[in-house]
Amino acid sequence: MILRAVAYAGCLALAALLLVTAHAEQIRKLDLTDDIHARILALTKSYYQAWSYTQDSTAFDRAGRFYSKNQDNVYWDPMPPLEGFRGWDEYQHVVETVWIPGGMVAAGILFASDGSFQAWRHANVVWTASNCLVHPQMQDGSTSTIPCRGSQVWERSTGDWLVVHEIFSAPVHIAGTLFRSPRKADERVRPDAEFTRLGREIAARWGDGQAADAASRLRPYYGPDDTLHLYMPWAPHDGYPDWASFVAGLRDYVALGVERVQISPNDDVEATRRGDIAWSHGTVHFEFTTTGGDVVAADGRQSRVWRRQNDGWLIVHEHLAIPLGH
Repeated sequence: MILRAVAYAGCLALAALLLVTAHAEQIRKLDLTDDIHARILALTKSYYQAWSYTQDSTAFDRAGRFYSKNQDNVYWDPMPPLEGFRGWDEYQHVVETVWIPGGMVAAGILFASDGSFQAWRHANVVWTASNCLVHPQMQDGSTSTIPCRGSQVWERSTGDWLVVHEIFSAPVHIAGTLFRSPRKADERVRPDAEFTRLGREIAARWGDGQAADAASRLRPYYGPDDTLHLYMPWAPHDGYPDWASFVAGLRDYVALGVERVQISPNDDVEATRRGDIAWSHGTVHFEFTTTGGDVVAADGRQSRVWRRQNDGWLIVHEHLAIPLGH
């Protein structure tokens, strides 16, 4: 009997230890010594190269090997349309349907640097933040360099890691004319009630007061600094790696020109859950009230990675963006 009780107590202790360990490893920021960090970094560099094209290119789908072929996945590049592309069957034509018709007869997509790359892992899901440079050549022969930043969700089910969601953007200046265009109706959209409700709560906190102190109203919806990274539609290009930098960015940069930020989520928030992790995406409408009293409107996109915390969800990664164009 004593031995049985000791064995039972030992099993309970082991179970508790496993639970604590699982919780501690729920989200792990990958570093340079991690094999998965090295693999995702290598895939990311090859991925950018695969998207590049010249005036002599005849195949624009070379990046297909990096993407999941699930037809419900949503992919957003920096350009319109607002709704982006659903599934690789649509996304593989983005160069032919958006970039070239927009005047970019060639483009080099360059990975910025290893230092700009960050990755976090939960089981078989990895999400990343990285910078790139888009170097387009226009029909008139002119060239430019557009700094972009991207958030990607990678998943491994069988075989290698594949992209299941991504959003790319460039910071915009909140003034003048920004991108305006409602998303097209799509019967394939399956709104998620839980994350729609959370998104509306968070949007309401943005509009409850001044932009300068919005961070204090938003903090309860976000996770701890060790797993946090935020991209907002404005500078800095690298986003915010912790909450303190987000607070300072609102107070010292955004509030110089914007008094209030109002965000209205559309009814298209979709989500994918993988145990205690989830990612969501949907479109939004912005109204920025400037310090001069003008209202600047825009339509944008919002991607989030969430971590389950007790009975709720907290944001650990966010990419809020306004597409390029007008």
